[in-house]
Amino acid sequence: MFVTLLLAGAVAADEAVSVRHGPVSVPAERVAAVARVQASSTAAAGIPYGAVEWRQPYDPADHAPYAFDFSALFDDGEKIADILSLRLSSAAAALGITVDTAAQFSPMIDDGAGVLAQVWFLVSEPQQDNASFSAAGVKMPVTMQVETDANPPKIYERTAVLPVRQL
Repeated sequence: MFVTLLLAGAVAADEAVSVRHGPVSVPAERVAAVARVQASSTAAAGIPYGAVEWRQPYDPADHAPYAFDFSALFDDGEKIADILSLRLSSAAAALGITVDTAAQFSPMIDDGAGVLAQVWFLVSEPQQDNASFSAAGVKMPVTMQVETDANPPKIYERTAVLPVRQL
């Protein structure tokens, strides 16, 4: 299994990344419970209306897990079989925001209920003190596409909003 990591919006910087299975342990404030119906109109910065925002802002110097919760979309017993893609905006790439793809931090599917997908974010060290992250900071769309273990498999794509600011 692998995830295609797309950075810089539609400009593909394809990188095959291993998807792990294991226990996802993320505090509730860093879990984005995606909505069954998410409006298709877009707001500023390419954020779809109705996209859920993680409650815990991400400090540029942090290294901590965040998760997508797809349970509202799945039928009873249905699980995530694979993470097909994970996309960050071009604005995120310009600010040095990436997903950690090191072996122990690569995207992970919960091996319990199978409805959570965990990611670890990074901000490049030279960008950590960027003025964009002061005061209110920035809001970055993060889009994940997953495939389920249903027969036939279902594919869902949802966007969550990562608030990034100095804490």
